[in-house]
Amino acid sequence: AKRPRGPPWADGGPCRCGRLCGLAMVFETGLAELLQSQAARFLHGFNAEQLRLGVLSGRLELCNLTLNPEPLDSLLLESEIPCVVKAGLLSSAAVQVSLLQGELELTVDGLTLLLSPVCRRLSREEVLAHRTSEVQRLEFVHTRSQSQRRSLEREMFRQLFADYLSRLKVTVRNVHVRLEVEGECGDSRGGNTVFGAILSSCRITPLPLSSGGAAASFVGLPPYGGGSSGNSSGGQHGAASGDGRAAGAELLLAERIDVEGFAMYHDTPDIAKLHIDLETYNATRKCPHGVFERVDQARLSEALSRRLAAQLVAAPAGQLLPPTGFAVGVDMRSQPLREGHHVDSCLTMEVVVHVTGPSRLNFACSTVEYARWLARRMGDFQLWHFLHTEASPGANSSARWHLVRRFLALKRRIQGNKYSLEEAVAMRSHCKEYVRLYKKRFNGPESTIAWRKTLEPLTEEEGVRLEDIELVYPADKLVNFRLMAHAEMKTEAALNGSSPHSTRGVASPSASPASAWSGNAGDLYGRGARELTPLERLHLHGQQGYGAGIYRGLPPPSSSLKIRIDIQAPEGLCWICNLDASAHRTASGPSTPSAVAPSWALALDCSAQPVRVTLVDSIVDASVFGTVEIPPAPEGERNLALLLGRSAAAFAS
Repeated sequence: AKRPRGPPWADGGPCRCGRLCGLAMVFETGLAELLQSQAARFLHGFNAEQLRLGVLSGRLELCNLTLNPEPLDSLLLESEIPCVVKAGLLSSAAVQVSLLQGELELTVDGLTLLLSPVCRRLSREEVLAHRTSEVQRLEFVHTRSQSQRRSLEREMFRQLFADYLSRLKVTVRNVHVRLEVEGECGDSRGGNTVFGAILSSCRITPLPLSSGGAAASFVGLPPYGGGSSGNSSGGQHGAASGDGRAAGAELLLAERIDVEGFAMYHDTPDIAKLHIDLETYNATRKCPHGVFERVDQARLSEALSRRLAAQLVAAPAGQLLPPTGFAVGVDMRSQPLREGHHVDSCLTMEVVVHVTGPSRLNFACSTVEYARWLARRMGDFQLWHFLHTEASPGANSSARWHLVRRFLALKRRIQGNKYSLEEAVAMRSHCKEYVRLYKKRFNGPESTIAWRKTLEPLTEEEGVRLEDIELVYPADKLVNFRLMAHAEMKTEAALNGSSPHSTRGVASPSASPASAWSGNAGDLYGRGARELTPLERLHLHGQQGYGAGIYRGLPPPSSSLKIRIDIQAPEGLCWICNLDASAHRTASGPSTPSAVAPSWALALDCSAQPVRVTLVDSIVDASVFGTVEIPPAPEGERNLALLLGRSAAAFAS
C-alpha cells in the first residue's frame, strides 16, 4: 500500500518552525541595528553584544551599560536641580511586552549615579529652550479660564492612566546615588563632603479603578481620630468628606509604590573620598566615553560596590538613615465643586505614605549646614541662566568683579523683585518693544487671521531681538508681556471688524498687498487694516499696564488641584541630632554607638506611638492645613519626649 504523503518537514524538508525562527532572527538583527544607531544619544560605547533580544518572547534586555550624562543633565536642568551627572552605570534594563494583555513591564537593576553640584556654563540655545519650557507651562495656566484648565487636566489624567500608566509596571532594584561636593564645604571652604542614597527595590504597580483607589489597598492601619483635619474648602465651595472623598467623585488614577531597603549616608569632609574629581570631569565632558577616558570603569564599579557593602553592614547609629521601607499610594479623583449656583469639577490628589519600618534619623549639625548650603545653591541656580548668556568674564580681576556685581544685581531684581530706576526704565522700554515684535509673529501671508495677512511679518533680525529680550527677564514677566500683546490683538480685531476665523478683507491671489484692504468689497468703509496707536494702547492697559503691572508680575492663579498628604508611621519615630558639628562617623560606619565622637545630642523619641501627619491645601486660597495625630502610648511605655543626652550612646537603649 502506498503510504500517504505528509507535510514537507516529515521527509526531512524545511521545517515551518525553522522558517519562522529564521524570520525572527532577521527581524531581531534589523531591530538590533536600529537600536544600536539610536542608543548613542543615551549610552556610551554601546555594541550589539550588550543587547539580548527575543522577538517571540517579547523581551528586550540591555546589559552592562555606560550612561551618557547629557540627557540626564538636561532633565536636571528642566527640574531646576543644580547638579550634573559625572558618571552613570547600569547593570541591566529589561522590557517585557505582553501583546495579548497589552501590558508593558520595565525592570531596571544596578543603577549607579555620581552627581556633583557644578555650575556648568549653559549655551544660548540651552537657556532659550529652558526659558521656552517655563513660558509654556505658565501660558497653559494664565491663558485659559479655570473651567477650561480643569476640563483639560481631567481629560489629560484620564487618558494618561487609561492609555499608558494602567498598562505599565516598573521595578527598580539596587540603586546607588552619590552626591560628591568638592572644595566647597568645611570650615575653610576647602573640604569635600559626600551624600548618598541607597535603594534595594522599588515597585510601581497600577491598580484597577474598580478597587477604590490605592489608599484603600493599605490594610492594618492603626485607628486614628476621625476629625476632618481641615479638609473643608470653606465658604460656598463644596466640602469633601472626612476621608478626603466627596460624593460623586470619579477615580482617574490609582498607583501604588512599594519601597524596600531605602537608606542614606553622609561622609563628612575629614573622611569623604571623591571617586571622580571636577578636573577629570571638565577635561573629559566632550569625550566619546566621558570620564571613562581617564577613569577605569571596572575599578570605579568595584570601589562603589565596596562602599555600598560597607554601608549596608554598618550599625544603625553610624548611618544617616538606616534601611527602612515604606509604601506610597497615589489617587487622582475628579469631584464636583459647587461655586454658588454653578457646579464645576475639581481634581483631588490623595497621597498616603505608610512607613512599614521604623523611622530613624541620625544626623549632626554639620549635616544641616550642608543641606542649607545646597538649598542656597538651588536658589542661586535660577540666576545662572541670566549670567551664562553674557560673554566670559575673562581672566583679569576687573572682569570677575563686574560679574559678581551683575550677579548681586540679578539676585536683587529676580529673587527680591526690586528694581533700580535705570532697570525700571529699561524694563518699560523692553516691554513695549517685546509687545510690538511679538504681535508681528501673527502677521504675514501665512497668518491664520485674515486681516493680518497684509501686515509686515517678523524679520530674522527682529526674531533675534525678541530672543534677546526673553533672555533678560524671567518667564512670569514674559508671559505678562504676551498677555498684553494678546489684549491688543483682540482689540485690533474688533476695530478691524474681523474675527480670528473670518475671511473678510482677504485679497485675491492676483491683488497686491497694498490693495488687499483698500477698496475691498468686504470692507464696508474701504479702510485698510490698522493697529492701535500709542495713545490707544495707553488707554487699553491703563495706568497699571506699563506701570506697576509689569513689575509686579502675574497674579497667582486659582488652584484647580487639591492635594491631601497623609503620612503614617505605625512604629513611631526616633530622630537623633548631634549638636557638636565636629562629630563624625567613619566611612564604614561604627560597630557600636560609642564609636561616635562624644558630643551633646538631642533626640525626638516617639518609638512606642504611631504618628500620623495630614497636610491638606485649600482650593480657595494658598493656605495649607496641617494636623499631627499621636495617640497615647501603651501602658508602661514612654510617651512622646524630647531628650537631651551627653552623647548619642545615651539613646542606644
